[in-house]
Amino acid sequence: MDHPAETPPAPDLVTRLVRQVLPLVALAILFAVAVRRAALTLTNDDTFFHLRFGSEFLADWSIRSPGSVTDFGTRDWVPTQWLSQMTMARTEDPGGTTAVAVLAGVAYVTYLLVLYLTCRAWSAPLVATLVAGAAFLGSSYGLSARPQVISYVLITCTVGAWLATARDGKLRWWLIPMTWAWASLHGLWPVGIVISVVAAVGISLDERDLRRLKALLVPLGSLLACALTPVGPRLLTEVLTVNSRGSYFAEWGPTDFTDGSPMILSALLALVLLAWFRTGQVSWLHGLLFLIAGAWCLYSMRTVPVGAALVAPVAAAALTRLVPEQDEATTGSDRRLAWVGWVVAVAALPLIAPHTLKVGPELPDRIEEDLAALPAGAVVLNEWKWGGYLMWKHPELDFVVSGYGDIYTTEELDRNVTLTKVDPGWDSRLDEIGPTVALLDAESRLAYALIHTSGWTVSRESDGVVLMKPPTTE
Repeated sequence: MDHPAETPPAPDLVTRLVRQVLPLVALAILFAVAVRRAALTLTNDDTFFHLRFGSEFLADWSIRSPGSVTDFGTRDWVPTQWLSQMTMARTEDPGGTTAVAVLAGVAYVTYLLVLYLTCRAWSAPLVATLVAGAAFLGSSYGLSARPQVISYVLITCTVGAWLATARDGKLRWWLIPMTWAWASLHGLWPVGIVISVVAAVGISLDERDLRRLKALLVPLGSLLACALTPVGPRLLTEVLTVNSRGSYFAEWGPTDFTDGSPMILSALLALVLLAWFRTGQVSWLHGLLFLIAGAWCLYSMRTVPVGAALVAPVAAAALTRLVPEQDEATTGSDRRLAWVGWVVAVAALPLIAPHTLKVGPELPDRIEEDLAALPAGAVVLNEWKWGGYLMWKHPELDFVVSGYGDIYTTEELDRNVTLTKVDPGWDSRLDEIGPTVALLDAESRLAYALIHTSGWTVSRESDGVVLMKPPTTE
């Protein structure tokens, strides 16, 4: 005698709250964190040189042959994020720095939404929220008003597209025009091509079918498309040049695993390994993507967010095997609510930012006035950490040092390091520059050396900032 199949018991109230309500509450908190981060500070120095460059492109710079914002940066450089810079400058023109902060906030909450929706395609709401939150917080080192946040969004989209291809066998040809646009937005577009190559190989290995290697046409088409941007084929070689100069900048230094971002990403990577160990199931595709995410985590602090954006969908697929089956995993109400959260967050940004935003390093007002009183073209020897802000705030002056390494030759970068660290030969470098004034941290090596070795005098000092002038010649 056949017995009717038993209906599984409905989850109790606590279980339903944990599975359905808790993820949405956590996602709402994450949206609030993103809004708060954007609305409180616009202080990353790189933000300001992007604004300056964007205004120059909107004025008269050529995309194929741009100029320079300083006589002390003479490299024939290639712009890799001109479209983002122009967008930032166009946003600032009518709306000021508040509008720039709002634009950055939109990028943050969009990244969070994309993380959630991509993870949600492979897991239930609870796992999707936990993984998206971990990836977002693991990216926090790179979350600032800079074009790189767009790359994080597109990296996650690229991984999600290839995981979907592995599931249904359909190539996502739209990755080619997406990468073409990406190549004008930020210089991390090669990461998308690497992901595509690795994914194509992984899918072929999983299916044991060499014919699947035709998927390599997608990254090949993407590479060719990048040579057809307004910058032209020089964009392809510029990436190698820029990466080779990372040793001059702290964010390209070794990963500091005492920092929160790499710690969170490392924990997420460890959980993925645990899930695979317990289930004994891992595909070539997922394994290869995991490996390149781990490699980016190890490579430098700058690329930790790359690893976080890349591994999130893989982690969601792996970790969903560790939780009990969830009947609500196929419903879409949480996705709609996630979109609602995004809309609310975007709407809140222009309401909050005008009242809370801190802009720039807040140099003392009297020193800002002294800078404004200098004649146009005056040469200012400045702290590296203020270069972008100063060239944006005082475009009429000629600042020696900034964090936009693309515009400097290797010799000029060496000069900047020699001056900043007061390395041997710094005084001859100083003579070559012939600064009108120096604007430095009062506790810096260079400020001390100028006073005690070169006879410079302090014209104004306030709040740990010193404006200095060279000795007069008789």
